[in-house]
Amino acid sequence: MSKAQYITAMTLSILLMLGAVVLALSSLDTLRKADEKGNVVVRGRGGKAELPAHFAVFFPPTVLFLIGLGFAYMSYRFYHDE
Repeated sequence: MSKAQYITAMTLSILLMLGAVVLALSSLDTLRKADEKGNVVVRGRGGKAELPAHFAVFFPPTVLFLIGLGFAYMSYRFYHDE
């Protein structure tokens, strides 16, 4: 892996992780919409489902952040193993 590829890969992983943080902050409004049991209605392609509010808010950003972190780790390992 060349230095340019390494810098590009690390930049993309940082952008993924920043996107996850922005997604988490923008979805905090969902917590306000929770009912008395702490559930929210989520609409998707398969219809609508009732999920716990903390799951609906924090699961997608967490997955995106972990993908970015894994991408950064793999880039680091590939660059420093050569």
